Amino acid sequence: MLPDSSRKTTAPRIHPAVLAERVALVAGGKGGVGTSVMTALLAFGCASAGARVLLIDGNEGNGTQHLLFGVRPVSSIDALRDPAVPVSQVCIELGESFTMVAGRPASSEQLNLSPAARRAPFERLLPLSSEYDCVIVDAGSHLDGILAVAESGAGQALIVTDADRISLAASFALIKVLSSEAPALRGRVLVNRHDDAIALRAGSQLVDACMLFLDRRIDVAGTIADDVCLRAALGAGMPIGDAAQGSSAGETMRALALSVFPHLTKSGVSQRFTLSQGER
Repeated sequence: MLPDSSRKTTAPRIHPAVLAERVALVAGGKGGVGTSVMTALLAFGCASAGARVLLIDGNEGNGTQHLLFGVRPVSSIDALRDPAVPVSQVCIELGESFTMVAGRPASSEQLNLSPAARRAPFERLLPLSSEYDCVIVDAGSHLDGILAVAESGAGQALIVTDADRISLAASFALIKVLSSEAPALRGRVLVNRHDDAIALRAGSQLVDACMLFLDRRIDVAGTIADDVCLRAALGAGMPIGDAAQGSSAGETMRALALSVFPHLTKSGVSQRFTLSQGER
């Protein structure tokens, strides 16, 4: 069971910078680029290889992680704005070491939240990185929500983009804001729905633009080719854990997990990644 952030633990103390690297926000400059599916594939890939994963749906108004995993949440992340609500109340156990915190549908209340109120749930959840190998947040494409995660202790941002000009421009704009508001955040780009040639060219354009105009170094984390079978399976209502089995997108994201979370190479988790891939 997930411990509350207020509970004392006997686990070894870990340097804050190391804990921050365990927290990745996944976001898009615009909607429709596949941010939620990429977040789910990343979380599932890490968990299926043995990593301890906390998946947080922080996508304001469009949270679909519970739908992708086929669960019905009783409470959502918004409940944690009340400090009297224990963290354990919003947790959904998806596996022995895989926990989800679900989002909720859009409301007028969300539109009127102050920055401090938006940060409140994440300021309680992200410190739990000491209990997990990976904390992965679906931050969606709403800037206020993305900044709430970035300012609450995330160490890296995985920016999901398509290869078209509008998506690349929106991704550049998001990186520009994050460079100003969260300069310590390490940025990576994931190009979705294209083969390597197109995706790498688009990623390189974005990397070059960030260096030229923002003096900001970002890396291309990888590319995900369009996976028709995965889309069809999800469209038919299949849980993503089942849909990802044997899918090209699922296998690619599983391999990229060690790039997104390089600290896993220093633990037994990296060996489990290698063994599980070899078994296939």
